[in-house]
Amino acid sequence: MQFLFPILLTLLALIAPVFSVPHNNHKRSPKNIKKAGGGPGPKVLVCTDENFKGDCEENVMNDGLCWILNGAYKRKVSSFKVEKGCCQFYMDEVCNRPLFSAMNREDATLKGEHNDRIRSYNCDSNKCPNKL
Repeated sequence: MQFLFPILLTLLALIAPVFSVPHNNHKRSPKNIKKAGGGPGPKVLVCTDENFKGDCEENVMNDGLCWILNGAYKRKVSSFKVEKGCCQFYMDEVCNRPLFSAMNREDATLKGEHNDRIRSYNCDSNKCPNKL
């Protein structure tokens, strides 16, 4: 039984970055942006309201990793920004049903079929993921 404790701690450390807690402050500043991830790849900012307001999450990605948005952001993203690479955004939780890709760009107001539809994304520092 004693050998299970270190294994459980390791598993918890691996899955902990997947969960995030949003901030309720609606001013865009470093104090209200939830930081997640910790990879060396592209930086992604997603916000629940237009013009980078509402709850925001910033994530520095590992190339190729599928990032699943938690309940506070899932199907609620209305603005995004991608820096230092390209990200593919998806309408499902397994990075399989693509919506659009973005290379080093931002959109302060997602419209139409892209608004409030993102459930996951993956990124690459050098090229756009080949899902479209």
